[in-house]
Amino acid sequence: MRAQTDDSDKLTASQKKLAAFNAEVAGFDKNHLTAGQKSILAVQDQVRAQLQVNAGLEQANAQHALAVKLQQQNAELTQQTAQKQQAANDSLAQMTMSSPAYEQMTAEEQIRNDFADRRLKLDKEVTDHSSALYSQETDFLATEQQKQLDIVTTTAAEKAKIDSSYSLGFEKRGDGLGYHGGQCLRSDEKLCHQQL
Repeated sequence: MRAQTDDSDKLTASQKKLAAFNAEVAGFDKNHLTAGQKSILAVQDQVRAQLQVNAGLEQANAQHALAVKLQQQNAELTQQTAQKQQAANDSLAQMTMSSPAYEQMTAEEQIRNDFADRRLKLDKEVTDHSSALYSQETDFLATEQQKQLDIVTTTAAEKAKIDSSYSLGFEKRGDGLGYHGGQCLRSDEKLCHQQL
């Protein structure tokens, strides 16, 4: 009896209706049928067929919902794995790259991750990936991502240019004590000349 109860708990609503219909028809006393029972017996095959179709659709919907849920969980797990791998790569890169190169790499990575999240959100919001709207939005995201990456690249190049400039770099590295064209660039000239 308990196993039968457990099985009925696993049935969908349509499957329960089908089982109830079959039980009702099986419980008819063939010798003493009412008019309602006779009409049910006359259409029982059609009713049973429709209930079976409904049960199949409901079960397919439940399977689809479960597949979507598992797909979301798998996507989250894949994203977590990718984040862990990226953190490991960043840790190694930080040890092997110069500070400016590492800063540039992490800034570019942050932009790429941000736009990847935006594309995932777009994929969820616009389900028709062949639509003009989806195409327009993906093009816009790609353009804006490239603009932001270009900003980071240009800024890094300008920083490198300034850093490699002899006079500007010397001033920067001199902890405020700069000597440029015979002029002391420190506000306290006496101290500056004593140190020179």
